[in-house]
Amino acid sequence: SETASVSFQFADASPTEIADLFEAFDWLRNLDTRLSGSVRAELAGDGKLGNLHGVLEMAEGKLVETPASQPITFSTAKVYFDYDPSTDALNLEQVDLQTSSGTVRASGFVELARNDQGIVKSMAGQLRMRDILIRRPDLFDQEVALTEAALDARLSFSPLKIDVGRMTVFDGDTVIKVSGSSVAGNDYWTNAYDVDINKLEASRLKQLWPKPVVDKTRNWVHENVFAGTFKDLAGGFRTVKGKP
Repeated sequence: SETASVSFQFADASPTEIADLFEAFDWLRNLDTRLSGSVRAELAGDGKLGNLHGVLEMAEGKLVETPASQPITFSTAKVYFDYDPSTDALNLEQVDLQTSSGTVRASGFVELARNDQGIVKSMAGQLRMRDILIRRPDLFDQEVALTEAALDARLSFSPLKIDVGRMTVFDGDTVIKVSGSSVAGNDYWTNAYDVDINKLEASRLKQLWPKPVVDKTRNWVHENVFAGTFKDLAGGFRTVKGKP
């Protein structure tokens, strides 16, 4: 059948406006931000939209449903994408994300899962992240830079939940594996994560050990361990009502 190509450009639009135009972007309803971008779409002979590709730019905003005291916010985000309606999946060619907590570049794919009304209830996918910079003075004494990480995760809405099947962080010869979940409550996140590390130099361990996690042991290591390599480390991190 014959197909045509149509282009759309928009600026300072609400997520709901864009979600109403394109079923590929129904998940945008879960963001509180303003959007700009351009989309090129294939138009079939019956008037249905086919594959999409383009770019989305998001102004300062946040993920809705996040706890009041611990929101997930971002300063700016830019996403280059392709969308295939036959698989209901987004190919993320490049994602540039800047937040008050740091920056990251990523690429990968996301598959959308919908309810009977066509509303996206969850997003699952795999991302390859690079140029990671973490600015969290509440967690670390200084900025943490990481070269690369791979993430396999699912984001569910209503209620909001993040399931991390596996996140693997590559830091020189060190491989850090993280799995677990975060569930949003009204005021706080409930977190439960397990961590495995193949080996880690003492100096890097001090940089990467979050302040709230077993803080007395952390302080002892900072004050008494000055060299050496730790091998086959395993641990967990749990928080309830904002406290470990």
